[in-house]
Amino acid sequence: MIIKYKFVNGETSEVEVDDALGAVITASRKEEENYERKTRYHCPFSIDKLVYEGEDYADKSPTADMLVCDDVEEQKVQAFLDTLTEVQRRRVNKRMNGMSITEIAEAEKTSYMSVRETFEQVKKRYITFFKNTP
Repeated sequence: MIIKYKFVNGETSEVEVDDALGAVITASRKEEENYERKTRYHCPFSIDKLVYEGEDYADKSPTADMLVCDDVEEQKVQAFLDTLTEVQRRRVNKRMNGMSITEIAEAEKTSYMSVRETFEQVKKRYITFFKNTP
């Protein structure tokens, strides 16, 4: 099996390895690419980071600043949730607990579009709320 290495300067090199080693290298590259793709769209500090990069890179304990920021953010989120209607709040809670829009619609015996419109309204309200909140 031939493995290609691309260097930072743009040069590439090919190395011939046996199939077992090639499979390990390929699997490792896929794992690394998937992890990097995941961290682009999610919070960079996670339990996955502990597994992937080791204990040295994991966020082990919250600092006082982090706790204060978390408390302030939690208060802002709660203030935002208080602005929602009962239906919007109920649907947001279900969504935060992992239910899909389809599952919420089935549970509430309503249409998918109705639930989707609710989330569009919540999204607009969210943007307006946090744009106007210091």
